[in-house]
Amino acid sequence: MGLVYERNTTITYYCPFVTIDSMEPMTITNPTLTIRHVDDTNTLITDVDEAPMTLADENVYFFKWLVPISAFLGEYNVECQAIVDGFEMEHNRTVQVVD
Repeated sequence: MGLVYERNTTITYYCPFVTIDSMEPMTITNPTLTIRHVDDTNTLITDVDEAPMTLADENVYFFKWLVPISAFLGEYNVECQAIVDGFEMEHNRTVQVVD
């Protein structure tokens, strides 16, 4: 299981981006974050859709998300995406929202 958070909590996601060779990139463009979950009816819900991220350090970006009080209880997929030295890169993390 991934990280566990309660409703009405602000979460800061940090996404480090590296090249295909696991090196520090020369350029990072369009860093975004998407958060999705599947509800009780097996419908894919997009909670945050390609939100721009903020530069934290040389190759690390972050995004703050306030988990709504009405948030679905269960697993969420957090996906960070960017163009890194001309290549599309992404990484995913699973988080759990609990009461």
